Amino acid sequence: MLADCARIRHYSTLHVAPLIEVPAAAVLGNAAAFLRPRREQVARNRAIGLAGALQEWNG
Repeated sequence: MLADCARIRHYSTLHVAPLIEVPAAAVLGNAAAFLRPRREQVARNRAIGLAGALQEWNG
C-alpha cells in the first residue's frame, strides 16, 4: 500500500502546476478540516434531494 501511495504522489507531483502544489499540500496536511464543511454540505444536499424526490414520488 505504501508503494501505491508513493506512486500516486509521484504521479501527482509530475502533473500538478507548482503554484497549486503548495495549497494542495496544505489541504492534504489538514484533510479533516478541509473535508468537514464539504461533508456537511453533502449531507444537506442529500437531504434536500431526498425530500424533493419523496415529494415527487408522493405527488
